[in-house]
Amino acid sequence: MQVTDLSNQTFRTGGMPLAASHTIARIIDSIADADFARTALESLDATIGAGSWSVYQRFSDAPPQLHLSASHGIPDTTRDCFRIYRAGLYQRDATFECLDTSAQSTAGRALVARVRASEIGPREHREQIYESHGMVDRMSVLSFDGTGGVLAVNLYRHLHQGCYSAADYRAFQCMAAPVMAAVRRHVKLTTHLTPGAALTADSAADERFASWLVQYCPALSSREVEVCERLLRGMSYDGIAADLGIGLSTVKTYRLRAFERLGIHFRNELFSLFVAGR
Repeated sequence: MQVTDLSNQTFRTGGMPLAASHTIARIIDSIADADFARTALESLDATIGAGSWSVYQRFSDAPPQLHLSASHGIPDTTRDCFRIYRAGLYQRDATFECLDTSAQSTAGRALVARVRASEIGPREHREQIYESHGMVDRMSVLSFDGTGGVLAVNLYRHLHQGCYSAADYRAFQCMAAPVMAAVRRHVKLTTHLTPGAALTADSAADERFASWLVQYCPALSSREVEVCERLLRGMSYDGIAADLGIGLSTVKTYRLRAFERLGIHFRNELFSLFVAGR
């Protein structure tokens, strides 16, 4: 496993390569777009050949949360992989145990890491996620929050692509910091700064949301309530898909049907209805 601490890294190669700068520009330009996950991955694939990616947050005291994921040129199994990971494998993820514990305790520290599928442990993790879904290599940029949590941006190579080269790793090191900054901004704009995020301060919030939805609009189906309740919690559409075990397009279909019943068009209107009705 290769690990690079970005805070200690200095690049003296004449600046970021032109292809990498174009990739970063396109990713930044797509921040907050509905298809950010796909656009960003396509940009990264053109530079370093990433077949799929996932962005998720690990916590010290709760299961991880998927923020976004996508695949390019292959069937998208990223949400299936995350459901398996979240079901319990995350608790035994040895790739995080290998990292310097001092980095995990320092807020704002960012690391770039590369690990081949053959190095993944324990065996269940390797077999159920990597081998079962044809993934052979992973490069990541990891941002630690100082409380034991980490935001992970993982780029995967698949069987038909082969492993990353040393040049790919160097190129990713050049892009890692701005990629992480763009991802953090996208997640912040589309999840953490939504009005619903401020409504999840206590453990009873989930029950309140669902109860209010049923009372406000009895015509909502159970799935429509589940989707709207998670929107009120500030979850992204990718996160809802992973949490409910359904496809992203299905989530959007339930959202559309629910919004039609509620007489609204946008997520912020759902928050306004809840706040006005409390």
